[in-house]
Amino acid sequence: MSKIVRHNWDWAYPPAIRQQAVRFLALHHTVVYTSAEQIHRDHKDMGDAGMPYNWLIDLDGDRHEGRKLWQVGAHTHGYNSVAIGIAVVGNYDTHRAMPGAQLTGLRECIEEMREEFRGVGIKGHNEFSGNATACPGRYYPFKAALANPLETIPVRLRSNLKVRMRSWAITYNAKYPDDVFEIPSMGLKSDGWGESAQLLAKRVSYRVQRTDPRVVTSALPTRALYNALHW
Repeated sequence: MSKIVRHNWDWAYPPAIRQQAVRFLALHHTVVYTSAEQIHRDHKDMGDAGMPYNWLIDLDGDRHEGRKLWQVGAHTHGYNSVAIGIAVVGNYDTHRAMPGAQLTGLRECIEEMREEFRGVGIKGHNEFSGNATACPGRYYPFKAALANPLETIPVRLRSNLKVRMRSWAITYNAKYPDDVFEIPSMGLKSDGWGESAQLLAKRVSYRVQRTDPRVVTSALPTRALYNALHW
């Protein structure tokens, strides 16, 4: 799981408080390879309050918190009051491949924002009317960032595995769902996690891990797989 980095930003002036409901996630790239701190300074020098995005994902996948979700950003002309700005460090108009760690951080961020703002629309910066820009770049990995890793797995298999995980957790009195499936760190036995369940978990986790690096191929009921099943 990617690391969240929080900053004590020294704003040039307080960012405006959001007065409207969030309707979009606006996806960006920074073009330049730089740090969160430098972006903050650069925007202050341009007369802005500072860090323009709500989230910035660096090349290592760390997620830097910019403006709070309840603060208006400065990233998408005409839509800042209704959009959460998510940027990745780099130039994806020239760079064809996003580092795996950065893609993981981006996917986790988008997934969390989808949960926070149900039904939110997701667009690249250049898809918003009135924003004539190449951002987030022609090689921005939209498909990988937004893909549901379970789409190719039959619903019947996913449902079967979820039911088995739930039954196993209840059998061993594990807290459900947040603290389930940590083996052996929670001291839970894998006894009772039968052979057919092992084969099913291994099959599903193998397919999920190809698009979700947080999941590893395993016959055991891991937390990462449980979370993926609840996409």
